[in-house]
Amino acid sequence: MIRRAKEQNPGITSEICVHYLYFDDTYYDKMGAMVKCNPAIKSREDREAIVDELASLGCDAVATDQAPYTIEANVID
Repeated sequence: MIRRAKEQNPGITSEICVHYLYFDDTYYDKMGAMVKCNPAIKSREDREAIVDELASLGCDAVATDQAPYTIEANVID
């Protein structure tokens, strides 16, 4: 989708957050709410596609989630 958009408008940029490069939906069972984010972490196939896109330089930037949460705030009792 991004590549098609960039063909029509070369000024379009894209970014990916680091957690989408590492986590996939198998981590929900292991980490619960600690891996919850929005948009949600997707399948292993989606993660691999994101990594491939970054490796091919189709993604313009790698970003982080700037939400100021402490570890304690993310833990559910």
